[in-house]
Amino acid sequence: MIFDIRIIFTRRKDGRRQNDKKTNKDRIIKKTEGHCFLLFTSYSSMNYLYNKIKVYFSKNDYTLIKQNDYPRHEMIEIFKNSRNPVLFGTDSFWEGVDVQGEQLQSVIIVKLPFKVPNDPVTEAIIENIKEKGKNPFNDYQVPQAVIKFKQGIGRLIRSKEDKGIITILDNRVIKKSYGKKFLRALPKNITVKSKKEILEMEDTE
Repeated sequence: MIFDIRIIFTRRKDGRRQNDKKTNKDRIIKKTEGHCFLLFTSYSSMNYLYNKIKVYFSKNDYTLIKQNDYPRHEMIEIFKNSRNPVLFGTDSFWEGVDVQGEQLQSVIIVKLPFKVPNDPVTEAIIENIKEKGKNPFNDYQVPQAVIKFKQGIGRLIRSKEDKGIITILDNRVIKKSYGKKFLRALPKNITVKSKKEILEMEDTE
């Protein structure tokens, strides 16, 4: 199986929140003329970004689909049958969604999908791991996030012919030691480029 998958890592030099995250997504979405999933880890960040960038996309040229505006199955059908679709989704869209071919060409992962530590179930599991003298972050939270990460990437890789762009906007994947575990979960035959490289390269295509 051959995949043409490009990975974009956005980097912050000063540790502060990037003020161009909207621009990153805006440009990347337009590079593939939609045909894109944006995957979030919370409804608040999804709604915030949706409201920020929707004004930059003409309703005549793009179809923006946000989770909770329609039932899940209806969102998928709209995506499959719409002009230049862009889907904004959280937890349930990281897995179990099958869109093959050219209709899905890009997946943007906004943040690494760690479970919320104060979720009652997650909190109980973490406490149980601590009681056993183990490290809940390394032994549970990271492995679970890597599984979810692989599932998110899998939205783009559904058949032998699929190709496209995977964008990772969370620089922890390259700045933190545990980021290597996420990188090892990526398909082997990929091209890894920085944000600047990929956007400049596509400007010439």
